[in-house]
Amino acid sequence: MTGIGSAKTKALDAWTELNDRQQGTLAVIYDLDQEDERGRRADAARGNYDKTPAAEWRLLDFAHDPSLRKTARPHGDAGPAGVTGLGQPGERLYQGSQ
Repeated sequence: MTGIGSAKTKALDAWTELNDRQQGTLAVIYDLDQEDERGRRADAARGNYDKTPAAEWRLLDFAHDPSLRKTARPHGDAGPAGVTGLGQPGERLYQGSQ
């Protein structure tokens, strides 16, 4: 197979090689990205244009300096014992595990 069909097959093969946790993580990351994109598009429609490159606003920080991590969770939820600084993807994954 060549062309687009080949790319779809490769993507599907890569997806099916992931375990459920990995697929869930990627699904959350994709959903967050799409929410951000919808928000940026809505802002632009209201005349609030942001010329920040997508490579910057789509950046997800999974390995940042631990000293910069937040120790409190939103809405006073302490989360699982010992877990801090999850960031937006981690927060979403934590919420989904409830």
